[in-house]
Amino acid sequence: MTDVTGRSGHSTGTSVDSYADERNMFRGLPGGMALAGWDDTRAQIRAPNFSCLTATDEVIDRFIDNLFTVSVKAFKRGGKLWSVLRICACTLVMYHNTVTSEMSTANVISSKLMEVARKASITDVSFPASSPEIVLSQWSEIIMNSFKQSNQELQTASPSLQSLTTTVIQQTSALTSMGAALQELTVHIKKKDAVYSAQNDQLSALTNEVH
Repeated sequence: MTDVTGRSGHSTGTSVDSYADERNMFRGLPGGMALAGWDDTRAQIRAPNFSCLTATDEVIDRFIDNLFTVSVKAFKRGGKLWSVLRICACTLVMYHNTVTSEMSTANVISSKLMEVARKASITDVSFPASSPEIVLSQWSEIIMNSFKQSNQELQTASPSLQSLTTTVIQQTSALTSMGAALQELTVHIKKKDAVYSAQNDQLSALTNEVH
């Protein structure tokens, strides 16, 4: 109960409320995960990172420097929160293709990212002679795939041999039941045909007697 009310901001109506730290942003993480579509709101998330790219750190850092205006020392390169800024930048790049697909390149986020890519002249040895916009799009796809691979819940479940076997057994059982029902129906129809045939014979005999 305290966990739920702590995340929602509701009161328990007891003295427990006085121990809740309203400034602790981590209390809202499960709610944020639920809104983002995660089934397990307590799952350990592995944040996206640039390590899956073949671009040099110099290129990536140059991209980040052009993307953000940093006035807090801790978020500057070498600061204790520099890694947080890298995660934020990586997340923006990861969703670049998705945002562009849904909102076109005219939206302010996509436009800004492509502007920064051009200004920073980003390059990647895996995509030689490609424009900064193309490199950015390739980065987006690679980071997204890496993120999904690192977080099992986001992966599309592939059928295992056991599940396939179970499905085949279930289908076979259903077909067997249908076959048995069909045989029973056939026998029933044959019995009715026999009754109709006997009644027809009796009707013919009576008709002959009348004549």
